[in-house]
Amino acid sequence: MNKFYNVIFKIFIIVAVIVVVAFGISGSYAAESIDKLAYVVALALDVGTDNNIKLTIQLAKPSSFASESSSSSEQSSSSVLTSVECSSFESGVNLLNSYISRNINLSHCKAIMISEQLAARDLSNYIYDLCNNVEVSSHANIIITKCDAIEFLKMSNPVLESFSARYYQIAPTSSKYTGYTSSITLIDFFNSIFDTCKQPVATLGNINMSSTHSTNTSTDILNKDSSYVAGESPITSNNHVETMGIAIFRDGKLVGELNGLETICHMIVSGDLQSCNIQVRNPKGDSTDVDLNIKLIGKPKNTVTLINGSAYIKTNIKLSVRVLSVDGNTDYSDEKVVSALQEKVNSYFEEIISDYLYKTSKEYNADIDGFGKYVVKNFLTTQEWKDFNWLDNYENSFFDISVDSKVKSAHSFISI
Repeated sequence: MNKFYNVIFKIFIIVAVIVVVAFGISGSYAAESIDKLAYVVALALDVGTDNNIKLTIQLAKPSSFASESSSSSEQSSSSVLTSVECSSFESGVNLLNSYISRNINLSHCKAIMISEQLAARDLSNYIYDLCNNVEVSSHANIIITKCDAIEFLKMSNPVLESFSARYYQIAPTSSKYTGYTSSITLIDFFNSIFDTCKQPVATLGNINMSSTHSTNTSTDILNKDSSYVAGESPITSNNHVETMGIAIFRDGKLVGELNGLETICHMIVSGDLQSCNIQVRNPKGDSTDVDLNIKLIGKPKNTVTLINGSAYIKTNIKLSVRVLSVDGNTDYSDEKVVSALQEKVNSYFEEIISDYLYKTSKEYNADIDGFGKYVVKNFLTTQEWKDFNWLDNYENSFFDISVDSKVKSAHSFISI
């Protein structure tokens, strides 16, 4: 009898599974077909001429999804740009839906370009609208363009990638090995806008043409290659756009920018630096420079003490240093030489990081490194913290920077 019931029970389970699968398959037929969707790979927001904003979307043509064999020369025909002037992001998408024969889908949007002219306004509402749209990925990169965002979108020409979507996804990763910029996502920016402990930043982008190359002759030749912002570096390429430096915000408004070297300092202080190359003067005292690869050893140790309402911020940083340029006249296996180089690296980074922090505090009054999270511990209630208004008081801060570098011996980087 028990065997009979066991057989009946197994039959019941099999029938139930078949019914569930059948309903799942039938539901897929009701879903919107892929050939009825228009996929957005990037979008741009500019100040409108006759309306509040100008929304531009870059749509991938279906053929670009269907084949991965398209060459870079075919990239220009694998996507199309469409623009509309509108009062808000959502109304702009709705207007474009009435024009395009397919339903716009934002789930593949990898990059959001915003012109600095628009960013000078309060971006809070635009960022909130983007985050409130369930289709827009929270991991889409935010890029503030020093030119019109639509022009940046037009000039983006992937050379090594067949797809625009993949290009926008991979391009910001250069921050991992240069430190010249920071990859900021939509959710990062959104969280910082409403954070009482820090201010937001975004990747800085621009069109790079010969006419935009920097001609600043006052810049010290040391680390001049790191002292550009987007659009200024003397690079000649088929891809005319570049990202370098970061844009600084306060209360949702663009207030300034940092160049590549200052961005490296930001990445170090915030504990996000993975790797970068810099130059320091040769401790021998001659005119030569030493190329170094820099990495963080753990996160910086930050402490904040309130003195008469002002913050005294101490930052202890440990760096791993590898010598890249080895000349025949310097013996890096000599402990005295290594020690002198370590002292040079320590003093150099203490100076440039101090300059960077005082620039963000005194000139921009924007705590982009999140020191506020160390200050908030001094307040018992949320109301006391709000009354203190850290983001307004950051400009009164003082800094004490300590850098401890460890230079690897010659045997670590020279193979004989």
